[in-house]
Amino acid sequence: MTAKVNKPLSPPEGQRQKSPPPQLTRDEISRRNARIMALFIAGHSEREIGRAVNLTGQRVHQIIKVELKNEARHQKLVTDQALSLYMARLDMLLKAVWPKVAQQDLKAIETARRLLEQQARLYDIEEERVGALPPANELLDGDEGGVDPRDDLAKYRSRHARGGGDSVVHPEVQAEAT
Repeated sequence: MTAKVNKPLSPPEGQRQKSPPPQLTRDEISRRNARIMALFIAGHSEREIGRAVNLTGQRVHQIIKVELKNEARHQKLVTDQALSLYMARLDMLLKAVWPKVAQQDLKAIETARRLLEQQARLYDIEEERVGALPPANELLDGDEGGVDPRDDLAKYRSRHARGGGDSVVHPEVQAEAT
């Protein structure tokens, strides 16, 4: 039994054999990938980019995926470092103002409050800011479902919460009508 030896296939008559792509240095690869990303960002298709840099569209796609992943990692690292630096600065400012806060200096208290508010935003722990008081019918414990009978606004809100009428009659006008 004789062993078969696999010889490289030679190209058909009239066709040149493709030479393997030249080995690129790291610097050349970085420049090529930067060019690929610039063309990609400019809106060129992967095939067009491939023709421009002598690669297949599939290989360009692979390079773009790797470059985007690397950029995302880099961006996260930069963001994390910036966040750490910002937090250290906020801590330093709080330490500087805190002795005056302990002495009940109103300006220092307001400054510390603002610094703590920024810190809470960074850590995404801020509470919803209260823009106005809740409706009066939620604050009072009257006979009419939590509505104070003397509070026209509470009556109005109560009526409209139930889908009541559109008009509001002042109690004195209503008393005169009866």
